[in-house]
Amino acid sequence: MKKGYCLAILLLTFWCQREVEGQNVGIGTPTPFGKLSINTESTNWNFPSLLLTDDALNNGGGAILQFRNLADKRMYLQSHFGTQADGTDTYMTFSHEANYNMRIRGDGNVGIGSLNPNLAGLVVNKKVGNAHAIFGDNTSGVSIESNFPGIHFNSYYNGTRKTISTGYTSGAEMNPTTGSFSIYTSPLSTSIGNTAAVFNRFNIDKDGVVGIPFVLELGYGQTKQIDNGKIALNQFGEANSLSIVGGGIASNGSDRRIKFFADKESDFSGPIKFNGALKPAGNAGTAGQVLTSNGASAPSWTNTAFTNNIRFGVRMILNQSTGGNLNYTEVYNLRPDLVTVVPGSSSIGGTDGYIMVGKTGLYRLNGSFNGRLSSPTLLSTEPSFSLRLIANNLGYVIASLEPLPRTPTSTSLLLYEIAKTFSFDVYLEASTRFFFRVSTSFGAGAGIVTRVTEGVVSGYLISE
Repeated sequence: MKKGYCLAILLLTFWCQREVEGQNVGIGTPTPFGKLSINTESTNWNFPSLLLTDDALNNGGGAILQFRNLADKRMYLQSHFGTQADGTDTYMTFSHEANYNMRIRGDGNVGIGSLNPNLAGLVVNKKVGNAHAIFGDNTSGVSIESNFPGIHFNSYYNGTRKTISTGYTSGAEMNPTTGSFSIYTSPLSTSIGNTAAVFNRFNIDKDGVVGIPFVLELGYGQTKQIDNGKIALNQFGEANSLSIVGGGIASNGSDRRIKFFADKESDFSGPIKFNGALKPAGNAGTAGQVLTSNGASAPSWTNTAFTNNIRFGVRMILNQSTGGNLNYTEVYNLRPDLVTVVPGSSSIGGTDGYIMVGKTGLYRLNGSFNGRLSSPTLLSTEPSFSLRLIANNLGYVIASLEPLPRTPTSTSLLLYEIAKTFSFDVYLEASTRFFFRVSTSFGAGAGIVTRVTEGVVSGYLISE
């Protein structure tokens, strides 16, 4: 058969199968929509198709479907046929002006901005701002972002944190440089597309340390009073303090009961201040008392020192040939309104001094004394020395000693000396005068030339 004859038959066959309506061409349809319409009414698997075939058996490039306009802008849908049975090297690629932006592989993996989606079924390396994907940009949707990687609710990041739709926003993200994970929320509702103010509410660092910069509320959403079960930093209490607001209803109607349960004892470092009654085992003290325990029984409250300590110190001297009261010179007195020191006179026949307290309580007295006797001749009996405290019309013996040793000081005098220190507690009532009395005894001799006793005493209030 001649070639011309065959060509004529082919053209005639094509002409008979096509339908022309205006400038549109239809294959299998008398009403073509568009410049070319392909259709079939077959009920079997002969669906309408456009077949692009590369007749080179070893060419994996497959075929290219090209779209272009008069400005010569081009977009391609290119196929590639691989040899792997799992289809990983068989794919369809979308490109624009040689920029390959999306690939669908024969194994079902899809890459957007990635030509080798090997890590997941969908790999998205394209992003706008920080957002790789937004699900529901017409409502309060969700965005998936990088740098920092995170999931964000009703917001996306593009220069600033913006809302997808009007309302509040929140999110969770991780800092790959520091290893910390954080959760944030917005305190205010923000109009669609505007920048939302967000604050970090919860943070876990790389070592597992949990940080809560604002309020941790336990029992959230339950029926309770205001502040019930909250632990707050710098919110309810003073600045730079930790405030704990307990659950339940206190006896005064407020919600302030707190209970601590521990298998072992709890340690508190630093000063502890209670703005109210401290009630260990139901035992409530009064202002100014301290809680004491002997380590074996329940603690008890006892009186303690006055808020402003009562402390005093005096110098004492007696220069007489007979015994008598010591006279005083005030050295210091922290509470002259509650302690009176009367100096007295150290001369024979002078007025004796005394000390008077204006607050009832237990006092601690500390002191030291030096006693001296001198005689031109040896005494027939070694002298003795005693020191007494006179308070509340009662006498307390402080020192009662054996005969004083003698020391020759010169060819004409013999010196007898003694030194004594003391420390004891004494109960004194308000407005009680107390003083020290010195007594000596010695045998016959040529007479005492000098007899001097002097020292110091200090005192302070131990407890009321």
